[in-house]
Amino acid sequence: MGVYVVPQGSCTLDQFNARTCNFLIRSDPPGPKPRKVSASNVGPGTYGLLIANFAAVDESASTQVFLSSAGCPPLSASTPSSAALDQARAQVGGSLRH
Repeated sequence: MGVYVVPQGSCTLDQFNARTCNFLIRSDPPGPKPRKVSASNVGPGTYGLLIANFAAVDESASTQVFLSSAGCPPLSASTPSSAALDQARAQVGGSLRH
């Protein structure tokens, strides 16, 4: 599976297939699963998340999108601790899953 982020409305199917879009993130297969990608210095705006299945079999996907400032630590492969999830739940007043 490939994962891509583009400015909203800036990438047609033909452009995507030709890989001529203005990709902020471009992660083509093959690659390890789960696929984790990040981008830095992304300006304000609306962006599209594209997930493409290039396999001959059905695949499933789930996504998590995090918005962080320069003060946040970089992307980590570790799973959040229970204490971190409890703190995040308290901050957003909702339920979070990992």
